[in-house]
Amino acid sequence: MMFDKVNHWRYNWDQDVVLSDPTNTVYVKYTANTGLNTIRACLHLLPNRAPRDLVKATHTYRIGGQLKRAEKWPTEPTAYTIECSAEPENVSVELEAPNGER
Repeated sequence: MMFDKVNHWRYNWDQDVVLSDPTNTVYVKYTANTGLNTIRACLHLLPNRAPRDLVKATHTYRIGGQLKRAEKWPTEPTAYTIECSAEPENVSVELEAPNGER
């Protein structure tokens, strides 16, 4: 009978494999001394593009009745200074994390 050589029908293998360099193709080879009925593969792939800016910070403030905005795309925690001719009134600070392409 064909099933005599099959000791276990289903196999799961969970392990992260991180490639050292990007590639377009990945091959998986199964080798064992037993038969195989089911194999499961969960692939988590990243798009082939450069990383985007993470957060856009928009500081809105008012000076002398005029509304002004300063946009920053920080890549790390940082401080910034806005040179003003008069005392500014803070209106808002918006933080945006873009989803997908810009």
